[in-house]
Amino acid sequence: MQENILYYKQQEAMSKRFEGKLGKLEEICGRYSEIEKLRSRRKIQQFLIDYGTYNSHCLQLEQAQADLKKYNDDIEEFEQKKAELEKLNVTMGALNKEAALVKEKMHSMYTSAITAFKGYSDDVNKQIANLGALTARLEMTKNRVKDQKSNVKELADQNINCDLSETAIDLKNAELALEAAQLAAGKIAQQTLLNYI
Repeated sequence: MQENILYYKQQEAMSKRFEGKLGKLEEICGRYSEIEKLRSRRKIQQFLIDYGTYNSHCLQLEQAQADLKKYNDDIEEFEQKKAELEKLNVTMGALNKEAALVKEKMHSMYTSAITAFKGYSDDVNKQIANLGALTARLEMTKNRVKDQKSNVKELADQNINCDLSETAIDLKNAELALEAAQLAAGKIAQQTLLNYI
């Protein structure tokens, strides 16, 4: 992340330097148009020299030579600025390529993060569904336990509040029925197949 911040700060500094160089180039272009105007003026001066006197011709020639020297200096400066501008254009092209690569990298990072987030979101939704199912099962179990508790309570109340004499009679009857069933089963078990024939 710090690399990205450092990169953007460097990019801003380079952009400011480029703006400064661009201002200088505009100034040079203005000087160039002045040079063109001066060249036009020189032609006019030459025309006047042809029609003027020899003395004015010499003065104007000296002035034209001084101007020419100045113009040549300006042209040399313009050529230097033009070379600097070409270097800036090359640098700007490299910066644009680098910015495009950074943009593509950021896009791929965001895409992978969004994909991961969708996966996490799907997992959360599945867990919410599982939690809902478990909650429903828990509620159903809770209701069953509540019903069984009330049934057990009723049976416990019946056992606790029962009449002992009736219970003893019922127990004796059940024992007699059991003994009778065992006696009948014993008699049947003693008989063999020959007894039936």
